[in-house]
Amino acid sequence: MSSGNLRKLGRWIKGREVDQKSVVLVREGLVAGNRQQALEFIRAHWQSLWAQQRERRQDPSAVAATLLEGFPEGQRRQVQWQQVTAEHMQRAFSQVQGSAGPDGWTAAEVKHFPAPCVALMHQLSLRWLQAGRLPRQLREVRMVNLPKSQKIKADHTLEAGHTRPISVASVYWRIFAKACLTGSGMLEWGMRNLHPDVAGVAGTLGSEAAAAELLDSFRRGKNAYLGSLDWSAAYDHLSPAANKLFLQGLG
Repeated sequence: MSSGNLRKLGRWIKGREVDQKSVVLVREGLVAGNRQQALEFIRAHWQSLWAQQRERRQDPSAVAATLLEGFPEGQRRQVQWQQVTAEHMQRAFSQVQGSAGPDGWTAAEVKHFPAPCVALMHQLSLRWLQAGRLPRQLREVRMVNLPKSQKIKADHTLEAGHTRPISVASVYWRIFAKACLTGSGMLEWGMRNLHPDVAGVAGTLGSEAAAAELLDSFRRGKNAYLGSLDWSAAYDHLSPAANKLFLQGLG
């Protein structure tokens, strides 16, 4: 990696790939004897994590205020937020990708929904937003827990907390998020307010191009350093209430 050569980087990544072998889940010295017990171990792990969060939870207002310090009020650029139209929803339907959630609908199927069906989904979405409520089915997810290969022990045991949960919600959420991104003013807000060095948003470098630029700079630098930050279970410790207040503060 010190050479900045992408071919060598590719070989390094492939060299880290390992076959996913069967593992036996353990938790607090107990060994799962079947799939149901393994599921209970994973469930107990997350319930324990959430209980710890409740004990150490910070005031959401204080968290939001700290985050807003990075966006001085005088430098925030407001936009005219718009309501997502049926046209934006139709475009999002036609571009959606991905596998099915718990309702069984795949992107390959719903992208061919007729216009009247999409228009009805648009009306329902606006009504749900107005009411602040959702059908139960849209709050469900399909989840798989993948073992972290680097955490598997020599005897093929794995702590329940060392599985990686992958959750897939209804394909509707990919459609609705796409419609909001393109039709509500969110892209304009990002271009006006995010620092130019932030990659992966409209008007900036994509993730791959940004990584290539970083590697080139790293290769040319005499005293260069390239690193990344990885907080353990960072996403799992996010506060929805604090994020909501933070976004409201941004406008």
